[in-house]
Amino acid sequence: MLGLIALALADAPAFGSDLGVGYSLGVLAGEWPEPGPSGGVTVGLGLYPVTHDTPGPRVGGRLWADVGAWPRQQAIEPCDTEPCAPFRFGRALFGLDLSFRSDPARTWGGGLDLGFSRMDIDSWYGGPLVVPMFGVRPGLRRAVGPGWVDLGVRAAWGTSRAADGGLDEWWWTAADLQLGLHLR
Repeated sequence: MLGLIALALADAPAFGSDLGVGYSLGVLAGEWPEPGPSGGVTVGLGLYPVTHDTPGPRVGGRLWADVGAWPRQQAIEPCDTEPCAPFRFGRALFGLDLSFRSDPARTWGGGLDLGFSRMDIDSWYGGPLVVPMFGVRPGLRRAVGPGWVDLGVRAAWGTSRAADGGLDEWWWTAADLQLGLHLR
């Protein structure tokens, strides 16, 4: 019996995962925010059906988050007195992407993530706003020792109900720099 269990475990698939942490700088565009930079702390967990030492490209999933940090973007809402004072607002994005990565054994490689996310804005007309978004993130990766450095650009688009009952379009574009490790 133990021999059958050992044989089954020997043929079990070996999964791989990557963990990256970094900083992003971008801008949220739409009817409401003022143009300007928005910073963020970004973290991503890539999950793949093969380990990083398996030759060839990998396809898997990637859970990620980008939470607002300095600098924070500004917005202006209608007010009774003119001129209205701008205020800084916070935002957070959380998503799940389909992730394509080049062979991890290469010194230089690339990747492409595409999928769906949710953007939370904390101060939209005095309350929170949730916007579903679709995005794409191409990136360039450089192996460094046991880990990697990744530079990517994310573009995402979504719509939500406007304050006047119509629809608002939201665009998020950001560049991010991440440091990461192959966990398994």
